[in-house]
Amino acid sequence: MNKVLIFRVGHIGDTYKIVPILKYIRNKYINSEITILFNENYNSKTVDIKKLLEDTNLVNNFISYKLDLLDIFKLFIKISKNRYSELIYLSPTLKLSTVLRDYIFFKLTFINKLKYFPFKKTHRKYLRIEKDIYENETNRYLRIINENIIINKHTVKLDYLNTKLNKEEDLSINLLKEIYKNKYIINIHPGTKIQINNWGLKNWKRLVSELIKKDNIHLIITGSNSKSELEFNDEIFKINKNKITNLTGVFDIKNINLIYTYINLYVGHDTGLMHIAASRNVPIFGIFSNRFQKGIWYPFDLSNKNYIFYPTCCEYLYKNKYCQHYKKCILSINYSDIVKKINELN
Repeated sequence: MNKVLIFRVGHIGDTYKIVPILKYIRNKYINSEITILFNENYNSKTVDIKKLLEDTNLVNNFISYKLDLLDIFKLFIKISKNRYSELIYLSPTLKLSTVLRDYIFFKLTFINKLKYFPFKKTHRKYLRIEKDIYENETNRYLRIINENIIINKHTVKLDYLNTKLNKEEDLSINLLKEIYKNKYIINIHPGTKIQINNWGLKNWKRLVSELIKKDNIHLIITGSNSKSELEFNDEIFKINKNKITNLTGVFDIKNINLIYTYINLYVGHDTGLMHIAASRNVPIFGIFSNRFQKGIWYPFDLSNKNYIFYPTCCEYLYKNKYCQHYKKCILSINYSDIVKKINELN
């Protein structure tokens, strides 16, 4: 059997950006054994690729690795023994040195074909599509692969072969069904694993306090089961437990997409859940920092109702990584502007 290895690093959001490409690969290599190689988690707020993709039929096997010399050596031996016929490179790196390093590593493992390495400078840059908007990460990959890969409501979402809810998840879905009959449901997702992207508890409290003033609005809070997110979201939940439902830590990552059948709007940071909601045709109000250029990590806009709130106080921070103003930039986004836009949509 033909054996194909896909190399991809990242977590939920990174993976969702290449779902159309993974579906294309599965269809192209329909009779092949596909293995995905990925990096392991580094904190409790992240979900690895295996948990996201198992039971989707897109991938047959998973190999994870840690960034230490012994583990890399063991990985080298394992890949060499498996004798893959092709390596598909889907790493998000923009550094030529990293691309070259990875190419040499995989070349030495006796893989026959190495595909989609971004050696061209234009493949390691995001094209400007408007005055200050750059192409989406997905579109950069489409340029590299140069095949007819379709982006639509069917190709951007993950469908699971075995969906089984636990008791708490089942009760939550039934509750959402009842609320959805009479209310406009907004999913509030305040969590983020990167602090420069954190809008802050004070802003989230102000936003929520304004939104619940409208009788027809009900809020659903989501987040990971990490201690920090549970405590953070509980502070928001306390504002009004009758008009807010707290689902923080309740859903498995493979089941949380089910809530978006009953969600009218997502409001949150640039996180994996934002991309999951977008893949389910939910309008996105994204609260972004200046960490990357505008457009690169924007979600799919299937609803044509997405709105991104973006700071204007300084340039993007990709090269600097951390804002010279600390979090002044993202904190400059005013909660009242978000409320105004929501009122226009609702």
